[in-house]
Amino acid sequence: MLSDQSPILVTGGAGFIGSHFVLDWFSTVGTPLVNLDKLTYAGNLRNLLPIADRTGYHFVRGDIQDRVYGSGAICWPPYPARRLASGGRGDGRVPRFG
Repeated sequence: MLSDQSPILVTGGAGFIGSHFVLDWFSTVGTPLVNLDKLTYAGNLRNLLPIADRTGYHFVRGDIQDRVYGSGAICWPPYPARRLASGGRGDGRVPRFG
């Protein structure tokens, strides 16, 4: 069961679009967020400096296609996912949980 404080998972949250989503999330919603990003050519942690030390923000460097992350191992009680990582190949690379 989700609560008002259940974290969401954002993939690709260090890229251009993803970082804007993450920053906007904290300025408007403010509930916890896990940011999973592979940090390839588009990902840049400098985009997230304003919230880097914020309570409720957690960055995980990883690839959603890796078995550990793709299996949902980083998911503590299930929470909604926001798929923003595309790497130029679109949303089809990100597995759907559940």
